[in-house]
Amino acid sequence: ELVLGAQQGQELRGPVKLGCFSSFAMSVVPELLEGFPKRHPGIQIEIVVGTNEELLSALEAGRLDVALVYDVSLPLGYSRRNIYPTQLEVHLHPEHPLAAKHALDLPDLADEPYIQYDATPGILNIAEAFTARGLEPKVEARVSQMSLVEAIVARGVGYGLLMSRPNAFPVSTEGRPFVIRPLDPPVTVTHVVGIWPEDMNLTPRTSALLDFAVEKFGGYGHDSV
Repeated sequence: ELVLGAQQGQELRGPVKLGCFSSFAMSVVPELLEGFPKRHPGIQIEIVVGTNEELLSALEAGRLDVALVYDVSLPLGYSRRNIYPTQLEVHLHPEHPLAAKHALDLPDLADEPYIQYDATPGILNIAEAFTARGLEPKVEARVSQMSLVEAIVARGVGYGLLMSRPNAFPVSTEGRPFVIRPLDPPVTVTHVVGIWPEDMNLTPRTSALLDFAVEKFGGYGHDSV
């Protein structure tokens, strides 16, 4: 009845508890919080930003309606909806010699100092990608914030490997520029997805929020590489 009512123009009302993986929250949450209330003023979004482990625990405990995460190494038992495609990209200082190339391969990077974004599941995926090529990255520093990786790269200390994101601008928090290059062949090609327990039905409010996220971000990434 609620869905039918919404289709007939009745306003959706009430809360949606949205979880978002911390590494790309900056790229999606501001647009959702700005745009979605204009579309559905009767819905209140409650945002929880956290690690994969924190978001999965919150979903299982019923504290979240849906969570936005990478579709990588997820446990069984979750329904999912694709939001936007994403893949690993190389972040470099603008004057780094490799920045002159249009695309890079992992062997190009193996001897360069690597600023590792220390978050699961990315660490394991990147390690496996290097190992599969008979390589091992030279880890210069391990940091737990994506913005800190960008700031260190923008100072020329090393390169970073980060997943592509919408609304990302190649300038560090200190205002220093960096450049982004694709990997060829691509590495860790996946999606950001909305997930929820398979035994739980989405409310019309939550479905409307996922519809809006797909509308805003779903075209991202298809033409960027």
